[in-house]
Amino acid sequence: MAKRIMLIDDEESVRNIMEKILVRSGYTVFTAQNGVDALKKLKDHEIDLIMLDMNMPQMNGIEFLKFYRMEFRREIPVLMVTGNTDQELRLQCYNLGVYDFIGKPEDTEVMLKRIENGLKIGEMIKYNRSVRSDLMTANKLQRYLYPPQWAEMDRAEIFAWFRPVADIGGDLYDYVMLEDGRVIFFVCDVSGHGISAALFTMLVKMIFRRALGSTTSPGEIMTILNNEISGNIPVESFITMFCGCFDPVNMTVEYSNAGHPMPFLLMDDSVDELQGNGPFLGPIKNVKFITYMREVENSRALIVFSDGVMDITDDNDDEKIGKRLLLEGLGAKNLSFKDKFAKMKYNLTRDKVRINDDSSVLVLFFK
Repeated sequence: MAKRIMLIDDEESVRNIMEKILVRSGYTVFTAQNGVDALKKLKDHEIDLIMLDMNMPQMNGIEFLKFYRMEFRREIPVLMVTGNTDQELRLQCYNLGVYDFIGKPEDTEVMLKRIENGLKIGEMIKYNRSVRSDLMTANKLQRYLYPPQWAEMDRAEIFAWFRPVADIGGDLYDYVMLEDGRVIFFVCDVSGHGISAALFTMLVKMIFRRALGSTTSPGEIMTILNNEISGNIPVESFITMFCGCFDPVNMTVEYSNAGHPMPFLLMDDSVDELQGNGPFLGPIKNVKFITYMREVENSRALIVFSDGVMDITDDNDDEKIGKRLLLEGLGAKNLSFKDKFAKMKYNLTRDKVRINDDSSVLVLFFK
């Protein structure tokens, strides 16, 4: 389909000559004798590029651009036709969406090349707009993957938080309340960012929920996940994951880990790191993941997080401060569980703190 150009110039002879050149070059051309005339025609025609004369009666080029941007809110490339070289005027034009200037008259080959450049810019704008729309849709869909950020159960409360570094991310958390009072949960991190990583998180959740139909052992769930994922994601991709099952009757946590940062157990006066790790999910098929067990009777909280939290830095000197901020918030004294978690989120997102990667936190506060 031929690209469509709106040619706006008050001189009829100039319009006729330029229209003939453009039509011979394969473009569909709409002409207007001034800005007011052009605005009327733009309501009825989709345009790929505007060629705009600066000096016109009724409405000059600057006035047209201001009204056009306000009224139509379109990002169509504009090629300004003027011999004026005033820098302040040109800066004003750039701010209103002009991408380039040509003289009047101008060499035909130069004009056509600058039109070609403008049309490429327009294609990039349309593509970026389309990608942005897809990202917003993917963001909405991804939100459906996450359970509520708070849940209460016997002898524990669950709080969760997720902050993607872009519109959508590769981190995911999930938890399921079992009929016998236990809760099984995980936090995972898919390598990479963007839509592809988000698609893999959907795959993880689907397999996880399906695996619960046959087992509640974290190690067996991880083994099922790994066998399903291996061969179904690119060889250069992998997934880290921590899966746990809290038993409020025995006050224990069974867990299995696949290359994920080891969670912290928060005590009254100390912090302990769980032990026992396995390989990433994906690269190696037929791996049998081990289920470990830890008593949590004397613990205040289990803190599960993605490596993006540990990579949070001070915006001034790039010092990694994620762990300190995490523990300062969750270990605060004389606060409710809700307020501790709120303090943690504030710490990790406050001014002069930079999040460099998708970041997730899931906390079990023990009653």
